[in-house]
Amino acid sequence: MNRISFLKTTINNLLTRLPVSNQDIFLKKDYVNKGCELLGKKRYEEAIQCFLAAEKLDNRDPNIVYWLGEAYYEKGDLSLGLSLLEDADNRCPNQVNILVKKAQYYIQLFNYNEALKILLHVTRNKPKHILALNEMGYCYLMLDRIEQAVEVFTKALRIKPFEPSLHQNIAMAYFKNQNTKKALEHYLKLEKITRGKIEAVERNNLGVCYMENGCYEEALIYFHKALTQIPEDSQLAVEVKSNEIIAKCKQKKYYEAFEQLDVLYNKYPCSEIVLENVAECLIVLSKHRLAIDYYKKLVLLKPNNEKYFSQLVRCLIECGWFKDAVLYLKQHLDAGKPQSPSIKMLWYLLGLAMDGIGKHQEAIDCYNHSYGLTS
Repeated sequence: MNRISFLKTTINNLLTRLPVSNQDIFLKKDYVNKGCELLGKKRYEEAIQCFLAAEKLDNRDPNIVYWLGEAYYEKGDLSLGLSLLEDADNRCPNQVNILVKKAQYYIQLFNYNEALKILLHVTRNKPKHILALNEMGYCYLMLDRIEQAVEVFTKALRIKPFEPSLHQNIAMAYFKNQNTKKALEHYLKLEKITRGKIEAVERNNLGVCYMENGCYEEALIYFHKALTQIPEDSQLAVEVKSNEIIAKCKQKKYYEAFEQLDVLYNKYPCSEIVLENVAECLIVLSKHRLAIDYYKKLVLLKPNNEKYFSQLVRCLIECGWFKDAVLYLKQHLDAGKPQSPSIKMLWYLLGLAMDGIGKHQEAIDCYNHSYGLTS
């Protein structure tokens, strides 16, 4: 008998049990409290043993199964924990804590749609359940339904305005949507609420938000703080260092920026974030011809990335290489790769390139496509 079958049998032996005695009730409570204490100390195996002991005394209590599910969740044993919660939900349907924990399991398994179904059901009955709202907003965020994510997080913040995880998630949503002013607002609130105890990724994002709003000194302060929190050779450290270089470049500290960039590029010549930031720095310096080589590498690395492709074409147009731009754009558009709204920008760029080679009527047709005047 495998572990899941054994635990299901243990949980489902209700028909052979006698009523729970008062002594068992007190003993069960002690086991659950001790299990929760051990869970808080990350001693998951010992916590699981306590919850199993409590379950033997009373297998009709869905809260014990919930805590078992919580322990397996923290331990990372997702398949077993989810199986237990499914079983508990079948026996005691609509237990909110069990439903929310099930949704969290599905989130960990990257099944955001299934998690969303459960959370929508919970919030219909419990519209002010903060954890359910937070997890629901996170699912929308992971599904790139940014507006719905922001709407849910905003609703939750009206109920609990000082909840750190809500500010963290809504900031992430705004950041992902490139609304750096709103992202900055919530990241700063998060920093204030947690008294400065934020993760390196949040500090990096704060730096980017400041940089995008022209506050380069503040950006550099946060990039420096982020680097003190993470290993030097981690992927995040490479990203932070790259962002730090861009901030210095935008400050017109070109010598310092390119000295750092040269070291970073020599160390990580195939890193996407490094290639992207080298190209961006070159554009800041109006060195579009040099930037083209890096964007070509990025397009080869990520052929479906519309940002890299459009930047490559912009550089070609800026250099006056209109025929190359037309060739790239026609191949891309004929392949049907871009999706709205990026397709409108690509038609506009094709119009600019057509104008550059003197095909003005074709350029007008492209502009019409861009503005949606023709089908």
